[in-house]
Amino acid sequence: MTASARAAGNLLALATVKADDVHDQIASLLADPGSPEEARAAALESLLTLNDPRLNGALAQAVRDARLEGGNLLGKIEKLLRERKVRLTLP
Repeated sequence: MTASARAAGNLLALATVKADDVHDQIASLLADPGSPEEARAAALESLLTLNDPRLNGALAQAVRDARLEGGNLLGKIEKLLRERKVRLTLP
């Protein structure tokens, strides 16, 4: 393997790690009851667009936030929970 091929492989691995970190942060934002609803809605849309596997866990956590009661975001979350057949586990 040439030095340039190794360098390209290292850059690709670094980009993947960074992307995973960003995806983790987006999922955490959706699940965080302290985050503004608008930010959480944007995080939801991002995870949906990315078809990210972290979405189910973030949905399961977000649905427990009583402050979302009656809002549009909770309606979207509940719909996705039904469609994706996400199992909720109680702590």
